[in-house]
Amino acid sequence: MLNQDKYRKNFDKNIATNWNNYVLSSTETHSIRELVETAFSCVNISGNWSGNDTDEEFITSDGKVLVSIDPKFYRPADVNLLLGDSTLARKELGWAPTYDFKKLISEMVQYDVSQL
Repeated sequence: MLNQDKYRKNFDKNIATNWNNYVLSSTETHSIRELVETAFSCVNISGNWSGNDTDEEFITSDGKVLVSIDPKFYRPADVNLLLGDSTLARKELGWAPTYDFKKLISEMVQYDVSQL
């Protein structure tokens, strides 16, 4: 991002310039529920969600509770949608994400498994 000619020349001369703020994002949004389901599927663990709201749990077919909701982790003022807009980075830098959601979660899970 800082190696663009229009910024590099001014950076080398220590001249202040109007820097762009780039957002690097997939422009996708996913729920915690999707993250949990994807992560467990990476290690062949299946289950179902049971309950509602703060009583919701992810339970395996043999009855083990693997995830339960804890209200103390809710944000005080949560927004309905968190979604990055990487249009400027894509347009000006030619940037594009190289990981999709499933690949990212899979790599994270595989790393954690390798540390056991």
